[in-house]
Amino acid sequence: MAEMTFDGAFSDLKLKVASETAIQAIYPELVKLQDFAHTYNELDGRPGESIVIPVYDLSAADEFDAESNNYGSGINEVTAAHVTLDKHLVKAISVTDRELADTGISWIRDSTRALATTLGRSLNAYVMGLVNETNCPLTANFAVGTKAQPTVQNLYKIAADNGLDVGDSVVVLNPKNYTDLLGVLDYAMFGGREAVKFGYVDGLFGFLKVVCSTNLADGVGGFIANRNSIGIASRYLEPLAGAYPMTFKSVDPDSGFATGFRLYADLATGARKFSIEALVGAKVLIPNRIVRLITQ
Repeated sequence: MAEMTFDGAFSDLKLKVASETAIQAIYPELVKLQDFAHTYNELDGRPGESIVIPVYDLSAADEFDAESNNYGSGINEVTAAHVTLDKHLVKAISVTDRELADTGISWIRDSTRALATTLGRSLNAYVMGLVNETNCPLTANFAVGTKAQPTVQNLYKIAADNGLDVGDSVVVLNPKNYTDLLGVLDYAMFGGREAVKFGYVDGLFGFLKVVCSTNLADGVGGFIANRNSIGIASRYLEPLAGAYPMTFKSVDPDSGFATGFRLYADLATGARKFSIEALVGAKVLIPNRIVRLITQ
C-alpha cells in the first residue's frame, strides 16, 4: 500500500509492476515448498506470538459398524500445533544519486527482483533446515541406482516402510542425487524445462513433486515428506504510518507468502535505500511423516 509517491514519480502502475516482479522472482524458491509446507497467510499476531493451526494425521478409513450405527465413532486424530512468527528476514540495498544517474537502469524493477530472489533463498534454507536429526528422527539409507536397479523403486519402498502415501508425499534431493536421478530417468522424458531451470519435477511416478535443494546437511541425501508435515505462517508487517515515503506489499497467490517493501532515502548522503522483509514462522508439524535419506 502506498502512503505517498516517492520523488513524485512512483505511480500505481510502477507499484503494480514492482509487486508482480517480486512474485516472479520469489516463485522459483516458493514452488519447491508449496506442496509439503502449507502456508497460513495474513494471520494476526505480533513477533514472538504463536498461531494455532489444526494438524490432520489421520489413519485409514475403516468399516462402518452397522450395529452401533455410530458415525462419530473412532479416535480424534486432529491436533493443534503452535507456529511462532519469530523469524524476521530482512535484506536491504542502496544506490547513490550519482550512481543512479550514471547507470540509468530501472532501479526499482531490478532491485525488487534481486531482493525477492535473495529473501526467497533465505526462506527456503530456513524451511529445509528444519528437517534435521532433532526434528525428524526417521531415516533410511538411499543411493541413486541404475536403470537395472531403479531408484524410484527404492523411493517407493522407503515410503511404504514408513507408512507414507506416495501420492501425498514430496521427495527432496541434494544436487548430486537430483542430477543423478535425472540422468537415470532421462529428464527430457520425465520432466520439462522446470526440471533443469527451477530444479523440480511434478508428479514423477506418483509423487507430488521431486525437488532439488542445496540447503541439506552434509551426509543427508534428501528426504521424503508428507504434504502436511510442515507449516509456514507469514504476515505482512505494517510500517508505522508516515515513517517511510513508500511502502508496499507483495503476496504470492499460490503459496500466500507475504513480503513487505520499504523505499526511503538518506538525505545526508543522497543514497536511496530499498528493503524487503518477511515476518514468518515454520515448524515440523508431523515428525513421523518425514524420512531423512542418508547417502551411502
